[in-house]
Parts: sequence; C-alpha cells; structure tokens
Amino acid sequence: IVLPRLLDDSSFVSLTQMIHANISLILDHLQKSAQLLETLLLQVRQLDLQSLLFLQDACRLAKHIPPLERQAIYEKMVEHSLFEVLVPFFGEASAAVGAGGEGSGQSDPARPRHLVVEVLLLSTLNDPAHLRGFLTAESTSGEGRALLRGLIRVLQHEEDQGVQSQALEILKSMMDPTALEHRERDTCLDVFYDRGALDELVEPLREPMHCADGSRSLAPACCFGRQLVCELLAFAVTHHGFRAKAYILRHGIVQQAMRLMAASQRFLQLAPVRLLRSIVGTKDDGYHRYVAKNGFFAPLLRSFQQCL
Repeated sequence: IVLPRLLDDSSFVSLTQMIHANISLILDHLQKSAQLLETLLLQVRQLDLQSLLFLQDACRLAKHIPPLERQAIYEKMVEHSLFEVLVPFFGEASAAVGAGGEGSGQSDPARPRHLVVEVLLLSTLNDPAHLRGFLTAESTSGEGRALLRGLIRVLQHEEDQGVQSQALEILKSMMDPTALEHRERDTCLDVFYDRGALDELVEPLREPMHCADGSRSLAPACCFGRQLVCELLAFAVTHHGFRAKAYILRHGIVQQAMRLMAASQRFLQLAPVRLLRSIVGTKDDGYHRYVAKNGFFAPLLRSFQQCL
C-alpha cells in the first residue's frame, strides 16, 4: 500500500518481478533437492516447529508460482510422505510442541495443529486428489484414518473458528465426488459411509446441548462445530445421492439435527434448517415421505412464528 506512492510504476514492477523470481528460485531448489526435502519432512515428523513453519511458508509461497510448477512441488512433497509426517500433530504428543519451545514466541499448544491444517488446505486447494488418495489408500489406511479422525475433531472442537472453517473446506473437498470416476467415487464414499468416518462426524448431534451437570451451555467452538456438521450433511445430501439418503434415513440424522432448534443461539437454530432445505431440494419422494412422517416442519414453523 505504501510502496506505489514512493516508487514509479516501472520500479514497482521490477521490484515485484524480483520478489516472484526469488520465490520461484527458493521453491525450485526445494523441489529439485531431494535431500533437502527429505530432511525437512523428517524434522517435521519429529515435531520440529521451525521446520513446520518453513513447510507452511513454502506452501503459502507456492500460491504465487505457475500452476505446473506448483503441481510439481506438491507431487514431490507427497512422494516424500508429506501427509504421513503431519499425522503426529493430531495426536497427544503434539501438545508439547510450541508450548514454551525455543524461538516459538508463543505458548498455545494448539498452534502447530493450526499450521498443519493450513498446509493440508493449501495442498487440497491445489489438487484434492493427493490427500483423497492418502485417506482412501489401503496401504496407508491406518495413518489415513488417523488423519481423517484428526480433521473431524478439529472441525468439531477446535477453539479457533477460522481453523474449524479450514477443516470444513478440506473435508468438503474430500467428500466432493463430482470430478471422480465411478470406481474412485465408490472408494471415496466408502471411507465415510462404510468405515465409520460419518459416524464420528455426526457424533456431536447425539450429545446433549448442555454440560453433563446442566450448569452451563456448550462452548462456542462446540456450537460452531455442530453448525459445520450440519453444513457437511447438507453437502452430502446434495452430492452423494442414495448413499446419503440411506444413511440419513437409517440413522435418524434429521431428528438429531432438529434438536438444535431448541438452542439459544440463532445461528445454531438455522443449521438444521439448511439441512432440511437441502433435503427438500432433492425433490426425492423418499425424503419427502420421511420429512412428512416425522413432522419436521412443526418445529420449523414454531421458530418462524417466534420470529414474527
């Protein structure tokens, strides 16, 4: 904002070109140096915060280089087990990382996990096939399952709502089958519908809206997590066809979501409304009979009357 007022256009363009050339040079060296990349990811696996910060910066800078070069560096990272080295940051051991660590300059034990979520999001925005392949591959099913479980927990309980939203975008990209062939689509959806990922995702909807002693309401992060769960369910209804329909009808998901209508927070009351709108929008007779039979419009209309 300041530089254009102090420099003429040609100088500013030259300076910008130098910055982009420097970024390309750094990332090109990182991509072509297998030893450097391997060492970096090894230190990240050892929960080194500075190495993780460097990896985050590299992924951020990759947004400013041409798509083919960006794709090449992400492919190199995936080839050197990018996702495997990030899995430990969703575990218990990561709580000690950055908590008073040397040079960290902060004491929030959740921050390294925030960095990991951003790296995963940047990778997904470039090409979701890399992360989707890791989560669905049989050879990495244990680590892929742990990573998916970690993302779901971040979505549901992370105190930083911005990070929760990032986890939502990652999971939504993983659940989007529009660009997949039939076999890949089935493999992707099996992870959610047959291997229990969706059961973990909807678990908060089955929990009470107050603490066990009834003394206070849920934390804002938990409430926001429930809203995001409903958004993902609405996305599944729109994009997963009969797989989502069978799951929702069999497990009574809408009944559980409609309990949010009793919440004191208005944004939480609107979450099941969006889910119900997606269901009605499918124009599926099976869904419509399900909605009519269970009387889901009754609490909806009561809420509407209270707003008048």
